Amino acid sequence: MTHYLKFTDEAEFLFEFDSYVDDEQGLVNSGVGYDFDVIGVIWEDVSEEEQQPLEGWHVNWLGELPEALQSYAIVEPSNPYRVFAGHEPKQEEQHEYI
Repeated sequence: MTHYLKFTDEAEFLFEFDSYVDDEQGLVNSGVGYDFDVIGVIWEDVSEEEQQPLEGWHVNWLGELPEALQSYAIVEPSNPYRVFAGHEPKQEEQHEYI
């Protein structure tokens, strides 16, 4: 199952994901029973020539969500910015990523 996570900023994300950092490899985004995709800041179109950032630092998590990260989970967006291969988002309506 895909979980959508939203952190206040990159610093909060790095603090919470400290246990997923390897001294030699850096951020380890895949392991036994999980994968995660760091999206970071999501930009939305305000007009044809202007974009603005959505609030937060975004991460998609595939697998069982650890208890320590559950408070960062948000409701699955209708139209996610990015998804894991094989995942079909709800797409009930075309709406920006929450």
